[in-house]
Amino acid sequence: MKKIQVVDMESGHVEVSEEVKGYHLIFPRRADTTMKIVKHLDMGMLTPTKVIKTHYYAPVIARIIDKYVSTLKHLQDRQHLIMHVQDTASKGNKKQPNPVEIKKVNSFASDFLGYSYLMEFKSYYIDKMSQNQLLVHIYRELLRIHPDGSILKPTEKLMGHIPHTLGRDWDTTQAEISNILDHNFEWRFPPKLIDQLSIYDMAEKVEEEEKEIEVE
Repeated sequence: MKKIQVVDMESGHVEVSEEVKGYHLIFPRRADTTMKIVKHLDMGMLTPTKVIKTHYYAPVIARIIDKYVSTLKHLQDRQHLIMHVQDTASKGNKKQPNPVEIKKVNSFASDFLGYSYLMEFKSYYIDKMSQNQLLVHIYRELLRIHPDGSILKPTEKLMGHIPHTLGRDWDTTQAEISNILDHNFEWRFPPKLIDQLSIYDMAEKVEEEEKEIEVE
């Protein structure tokens, strides 16, 4: 159990005392009036339909990064900058649904919240898929974070090894696919992509106005 207290150090009076499962504190320093942020937003309601579920998804993401560290090494020190939110209402774009989607938070919200990215999970879709499929969707979105911090478009060069290994229908509700976290699992790359220096070499970035979002 966690508890937050605000105490008057002169009188000892407890002004605020609350039990919490997650917290986000912002307060000014007396010395220079700059704002201090203390956060551990592992769960809680962000809006009536968006639930923070970092306590559930962050450990999974850490395992994916560790498993594919040769590709995702640049995220080892950035994974704490990702806020994980489950959307219980939105279906998103019906023509091109994104069950899991990484978005870049705008600079103001990033400074205020202390997060640079929001990974959104749409309940409408993920409730219908297997755990193995969900792992691939998370991996797929992690790939989109370029080493320079920008968000990339999901091009064949970046994502081509996924259907090449798992099949074109890997994300359908009927598909049975391997667990990408299994010790013996390895990605197979299409012949035309094997010789590329990196999946991030000359990758296509999302336009600035598309990649930055506001946290409501």
